Amino acid sequence: RSTAASSDSALAELLPILRCPECRGTLAPGGAELRCAGCAGTYPIVEGIPILVPAGVVAQVEEDEHAYAAGDAYACGAEANRAWLEIGLWKRDRVAGLLRRRVPRASIDVGCGDWGVHHDVFSAVGTELTVAGDVSLKLVRHARDHATAPHRVHYLVFSAEALPFADGVFDLAYCSEVLEHLARPERALAEIARVARGGRAIIT
Repeated sequence: RSTAASSDSALAELLPILRCPECRGTLAPGGAELRCAGCAGTYPIVEGIPILVPAGVVAQVEEDEHAYAAGDAYACGAEANRAWLEIGLWKRDRVAGLLRRRVPRASIDVGCGDWGVHHDVFSAVGTELTVAGDVSLKLVRHARDHATAPHRVHYLVFSAEALPFADGVFDLAYCSEVLEHLARPERALAEIARVARGGRAIIT
């Protein structure tokens, strides 16, 4: 099956729950972009990855990319700080234990970085729908290209402060080491509560 056909199929699965990050209008495909039915905003699709961020959003991680080499974050931390690595592995195992009790139907990793929870914790993958995203196309591309479940996770570029999804579509939201990097973390928390209304959120 061609990559283009796979991308079209994945997009068709996502379209019913996608919303414009500016006005929350519904989105429709148009060539290599998505167009909002409400405000007529357009959002590009790059290498099969929809980029759904509001105007003016800056990916700080890309501006400071010399300090954020894409790759295994656990290994990068271990080079300078063994304790950091051990905390990261403990957190990963703790999250895995929580999720094994009730595997989600639809999950979202808000701020997946260059790996994301779905890379190491397979029980975080929703049985029906799984989404992972970050504000940086560079990191999202790396996460997708190194995924352990590449055909089960939808990768998007989005801002945690304006999640491009309908209300209450996820029963699990995961957000790790993201809030401290945001100018308005309260907006991200409100957005997580909105898209996972009635579900669970794991925030570290």
